[in-house]
Amino acid sequence: LGACVLGTGTNVRTVFDFVLEQYPDCHRNPLRMFKAVEKALCRFQYEGAEKRLSERVRVLLTRVATTPPFVMGEVADTFPDMDTAIRIFCASCHVPFVAGLLPVRIGDRFYYDGLVWPSRLLVPWRGAEGDHVVRVSASSAPLADMRLQGVPYWWALFPPPPDVLRGLFWMGYRD
Repeated sequence: LGACVLGTGTNVRTVFDFVLEQYPDCHRNPLRMFKAVEKALCRFQYEGAEKRLSERVRVLLTRVATTPPFVMGEVADTFPDMDTAIRIFCASCHVPFVAGLLPVRIGDRFYYDGLVWPSRLLVPWRGAEGDHVVRVSASSAPLADMRLQGVPYWWALFPPPPDVLRGLFWMGYRD
């Protein structure tokens, strides 16, 4: 959600306030967070946003197939339309078992979150010379440029109260 918001130039504060509105629905049932992300992506899309995303954002996904290689890292950097972009961003947070067992279908391919790939080592997505790549990790990956540090891992499933979320939001400006 953060990459999409920043990549499209959408007002971050407006999206954050919308996310906080989803808190009552999600804090007791964390599985609803995935639908809340999709709801936010749909609400804040606008015409031409897919073009801005294609010029600015790369998303690391885990592609699964029924033929070898069965599992591989894949980078999405072209977004033909906003429906496809939303599916890609939803797949990028689709953690197996937590968000459901089955992968997200995009076209004729199936995807999970890209968390399992050590992106700096195995996935050639650094881009062309002169590109500025910012690696963002929700799991405090040590090689990420932006990551949450010093927060309990269970907050990924059971979000803290809105005041704490507000504090985390403002901490993001330190990065």
